[in-house]
Amino acid sequence: MPTAPQPVGTIKKPWSKEAQSNYTGSQVDYFDFIDATTPGNPPATSTGSGRYVLSDSGEFNQIKALFYGEGTAGTSKAAVRVWAVSRVQVSGVDKVDYVGELLGELTITLGAGPGTTGGEFASKKFVDKITVTTDASNLPPGIRISGDVSGKAASLMIDAAGYAYVIIEIKNDGTNPFTPNGVGVVWRVL
Repeated sequence: MPTAPQPVGTIKKPWSKEAQSNYTGSQVDYFDFIDATTPGNPPATSTGSGRYVLSDSGEFNQIKALFYGEGTAGTSKAAVRVWAVSRVQVSGVDKVDYVGELLGELTITLGAGPGTTGGEFASKKFVDKITVTTDASNLPPGIRISGDVSGKAASLMIDAAGYAYVIIEIKNDGTNPFTPNGVGVVWRVL
């Protein structure tokens, strides 16, 4: 006798909030974020360079991210790059290196909706417009945008199945920046 179908579910982990960054310098070229002088070390978060390394205890499935900051609604912008990083076992050596690949490039625009009425996001606004300029992810569209509605928080969903790390690089726009404290990101594994 057949068994009843089981519901399909996802893993939902708590949100993680990252600090804001005012980085306006150049973004790295492919693979440059991995420090070649210290092979075997995974990449590290550097808010001063606008780089956020998202890590999970295992390998990722999907990641959902929201961006926040202060500035002028509809005008403050930032460029975002999303990278996936894989572990590479070095043959004949007890060492693991890391290799990255660009998943996509985005432009984000600050929205008018407040983060919350109190607490950590009281003086912040969420991004309500995310434009994907390059989708180089696995099986595009591996980058999906939801909630892209004026005044509401837009979210970025990334298919990151099998990767050890995901890196989100944020470059504040030099002409219309998020001010005074730059752009931040909150994320969770789905």
